[in-house]
Amino acid sequence: IKIEKKQNPENDELVFPPKNHLYIVMNKPKNCVCSRVSDQSKTVYEILENHPYVKNKFSSKDLEKISAIGRLDKDTTGLLIFTTNGSFNNYITAEKSQISKTYYVTLKNRVSKTEQCVYEEKLKSGIWLEAEKKAGKAFVENQKISWESEKTCFFTIEQGIFHQLRRSFLSLGNEVVELHRVKIGNLELPEDLNLGDVKIFSRKELEISL
Repeated sequence: IKIEKKQNPENDELVFPPKNHLYIVMNKPKNCVCSRVSDQSKTVYEILENHPYVKNKFSSKDLEKISAIGRLDKDTTGLLIFTTNGSFNNYITAEKSQISKTYYVTLKNRVSKTEQCVYEEKLKSGIWLEAEKKAGKAFVENQKISWESEKTCFFTIEQGIFHQLRRSFLSLGNEVVELHRVKIGNLELPEDLNLGDVKIFSRKELEISL
């Protein structure tokens, strides 16, 4: 499994230092947040630490320094990577690395074949996202969309702007109903991984093409 990069570090030890690290993939369920502490919702760390396989394989000390790479909203499901490797975490989340993220999107309103072409062109050439909460107005471009039906599609981004996908569809006059991340770079969410389940990856399995 490879995560392709457009800008390579000088050598693989900048991303994968010699020290052994943990790499765990989760199929994140709904109604949980990507933070260590939450008064109202379950956290992804609680799910991870209480998962039977993880509890049997790792001690609480092993998991002390593990962190999620990036975040998914409370209601967004799908691929979430945890690691103790800060270099790898920083590389994947750095904007200059241009690591793509692909989501399976379910929309509220149907989009005809003609409208789909309009969506594709606007998302590629660039659209303005209206300000939302802590995020100001922003211009985004080179967003890719592949239609499955009039209400479902695969959406790929390289930026990581706050609520980027949801705000993009709002700018196009539509609304996201369901959002599920299926891919980071070329690392795909394993098909046999159910919501809330995890899979341990080795450094070798996460091969980075440098």
